[in-house]
Amino acid sequence: MKSSQLITKKELKVLPKVLQQYLITTGLLGQPIAKNVLLKQMGLFSQDGEHWKKIRAEQRVDIQKHEFVWKARLGPVRVTDQFVSGKGLLKVQLLGLFRLQEAKGPEIDEGEAQRYLTEMIWYPTAFVDPAIQWGDQEAAAIKASLAYGKGKTATATFHFGNDGLIHKITANRYRTVGMAYELNQWEVSHLEYKDFKGITIPYKAWVCWKLPEKDLCYYQLEITSLNFS
Repeated sequence: MKSSQLITKKELKVLPKVLQQYLITTGLLGQPIAKNVLLKQMGLFSQDGEHWKKIRAEQRVDIQKHEFVWKARLGPVRVTDQFVSGKGLLKVQLLGLFRLQEAKGPEIDEGEAQRYLTEMIWYPTAFVDPAIQWGDQEAAAIKASLAYGKGKTATATFHFGNDGLIHKITANRYRTVGMAYELNQWEVSHLEYKDFKGITIPYKAWVCWKLPEKDLCYYQLEITSLNFS
């Protein structure tokens, strides 16, 4: 994709109809196709869904390479969450010096690829990327797929409301439980919309695990800054 290229109806017509209408409604027509994104977030983070800590984060996204690096601060704790060259990595450090946690491997790779798909709502010109494959063209819930690595594919499903906006995004994603992983339903919901540089995006959201026994919500976020290049 060329950054100088503007989004027209020609780029949109290959997408599912509900997604075409969403992108038109939110102001994507006439926007240049972005290659890179820099965004900032603030919010609340919880490990147990009950006790919350303030968090601030900055994220850089390379849309052409389907990569991102997210760096956050929770008091003295520094967190890096990234997807680079088809590999995911979650690293937690105290004061940026002492390693508290590091997670990587195929389950993390898939989860970070799913995160990239989900977060296209913040850099919506990525929706026209031919590398993203779409499911049922007529459904109100459409599945997006991204191939990464060798023979690996990540998926996430976008759910649209009667107003034509995305109301939630779901995926079956691996969750770290002790020293192992469990496959659970994961959801981004409670979306609130705001205009950024002529494009309306969901700038507030909750991120939760939909566990059999209860919902475990762990991140309430707000986008405070968004820049494309």
